[in-house]
Amino acid sequence: MSEESKRMIGAANKGNRHTEEVKRNMSIAHKGLKHTEEEKRNISNALKGRKFSEEHRRNLGLANAIAQKGRKFSEEHRRRLSTALSGRKFSEETKRKMSIAKRGYIPWNVGIKCSEETKKKLSIANKGHTRNLGHKHSEESKRKMSINSMGQKHSEETKRKMSLARMGNKSNTGRKLSEEHKRNIGFGGKGRKCSKETKSKISFGKRGVKNPSWNGGVSVDTYGLGFNDKLKEKIRKRDKFRCQQCFRHQEELGKGLDVHHIDFNKKNNNPKNLISLCPSCHGQTQFNREGWTDYFQNKMVMGGII
Repeated sequence: MSEESKRMIGAANKGNRHTEEVKRNMSIAHKGLKHTEEEKRNISNALKGRKFSEEHRRNLGLANAIAQKGRKFSEEHRRRLSTALSGRKFSEETKRKMSIAKRGYIPWNVGIKCSEETKKKLSIANKGHTRNLGHKHSEESKRKMSINSMGQKHSEETKRKMSLARMGNKSNTGRKLSEEHKRNIGFGGKGRKCSKETKSKISFGKRGVKNPSWNGGVSVDTYGLGFNDKLKEKIRKRDKFRCQQCFRHQEELGKGLDVHHIDFNKKNNNPKNLISLCPSCHGQTQFNREGWTDYFQNKMVMGGII
């Protein structure tokens, strides 16, 4: 077919809309149809440079979303997709175009909260996944990630949520860094110099109530008379001589566990306000005192102590 014939057919069909019946018949007719490599190449060349209107793009997006809803890929299909995309690299020009095309684009799932059922399914689906295990970012990737994160500020609400989410996280409890890891951390901070402005901001940011060790302006707070060795040993025995945060036994430490005042009032020696902690976990409680107070009070309630 000549280009002129194609153009005439295209013009004649412009504005034509298929009925639902015709669309259904076309869909059935095309089911299972596979294009040859030659046909795929011709289709690709024919669509090159073609620009869709915003309405057309929106319609395509909706149609694709409906078509993919509930669709499950076979293991073979997934493997082929993975193989096809493996090692694929976009040119800087393509990356730039993709970036421009997505500006102002609002993802469909923004503001949507997952139900507890969905969260549970996601958790089960991701259990045992090792796709990023041992993955190391290149120096170029690290640099780009650093630039993208520069100047990013979290709201107070976000900071609070992050703090609560990490509280009680035992993923790093008892973790020992290798000598190489320690050396890398040392080299990473070596020679790093903060500007006077940065130093000033750090200083002002940790003054007074903003300091994580702030305890209401009280510099030295003495313990009540009842806080003695006998009471401490009673609390340790109640807690089975284990740290109530990381559950290490005091025999591993080679000394007695610390006894922590949950509400940070050193004169409140009620056993319901005391809990056994190892020195490491006890040190962590000096930051975000309100959060730790709530956390340990809930823990005591769950344990049936309160």
